[in-house]
Amino acid sequence: MRLRNIWVSGLVLGLLGAAAPAHAVTIIGDFSIAGAITYDTLNLTGDAGLDFTQFLPPPPTPTGPFIEVTSATGYFAGLGMAAFTTTGQITNISDIPAGPNYTVVPAGVPVNIVNFLSNFVTAGGPIGLHFDMTEFQLASGFPPCPASPVCQEGPFTLLQGQNGIGISFDMLGTFVNGADSGKFTVHFEIPMDGLNLTEVANRLLVTGQDLACGANNLEHPCSFTANFQPIIETQVPEPATMLTFGAGSLLLARLRRRNKNKKA
Repeated sequence: MRLRNIWVSGLVLGLLGAAAPAHAVTIIGDFSIAGAITYDTLNLTGDAGLDFTQFLPPPPTPTGPFIEVTSATGYFAGLGMAAFTTTGQITNISDIPAGPNYTVVPAGVPVNIVNFLSNFVTAGGPIGLHFDMTEFQLASGFPPCPASPVCQEGPFTLLQGQNGIGISFDMLGTFVNGADSGKFTVHFEIPMDGLNLTEVANRLLVTGQDLACGANNLEHPCSFTANFQPIIETQVPEPATMLTFGAGSLLLARLRRRNKNKKA
């Protein structure tokens, strides 16, 4: 009987082990990056590009550099990511075809822009992490521009301040590192001192000038910051996992009853 009990116990442990196979790690944590950006006015009908290079449009390369500016937490800290040390590349995007150095990303619809962020390099060297954009979200909750002090235009929210305007926008995407992955939201902010909403409307609808920084807001690219926050999802056990767990629980219950009857 003891041999039978050992066999049953081994079967139970095997079933419980099958219920918890090794899985890829869910990426969670947060950090922020910064870099250069220019709003490239492509035409007078609202189409535009976001040039993340350190040069005024048109961009000379398909991507521009960024640097981490806040301490990474969670999974990212485990990769050795650190503020003002980790660097990478971010992809220039536009809502219409605008040359070889822009990737077309329509706003408000699902997309799959692989390697929107790529080439992450830490103090220890390159890491395999990359960020794939899945949606360039439309702005919501504010009146259309040029309403003041806050308005929205497509994916962009514009805020009029004392020193100029602030432009913000949001994205959804997935960080991937080998078999590990995690869904994230991204919030971008761009301060543009010296501009006002009236001048922005004039450039977008009349003159076709870009939105930049420096003298006359045309001298050099502005700066952006982007913060990444994980989307926490509740996982539902797979049917096979529930089945093996139920079988293991049943065998354990039978084993306990058998031992109890023996003692009685």
